[in-house]
Amino acid sequence: MDKIIIKGIDIYGFHGVSQAEQELGQRFIIDIEMELLLNKAGKSDQLCDTVNYCEIYNLIKEKGQQKKYSLIEALASDVAESILKGFDRVNKVVVCVKKPHVPIGGVVEYAGVQISRERGV
Repeated sequence: MDKIIIKGIDIYGFHGVSQAEQELGQRFIIDIEMELLLNKAGKSDQLCDTVNYCEIYNLIKEKGQQKKYSLIEALASDVAESILKGFDRVNKVVVCVKKPHVPIGGVVEYAGVQISRERGV
């Protein structure tokens, strides 16, 4: 299966369990992998035969910045379901949400979740 990959979408959101996270906000990094058939786009060289990266980026930015989630699992799930609902060509999507400044009382590069969703499953 072919893939479109968008890595390192950097957003500022107000997600988290603690009140401080919800009030102060923080950075989140989101990676997307979408499985779809790209044969037609490869032959036609036309945007209408694929998925527009800008539309995916804008959807992720809207979900990440306009809504508040307690859990990054909920953010990732909402993004995945919105992509499947809004883009018929996408058969499967993998969403990874990374939280670089996780308040766990220790030093970590990030905490994150990765979810996979498929059309019709």
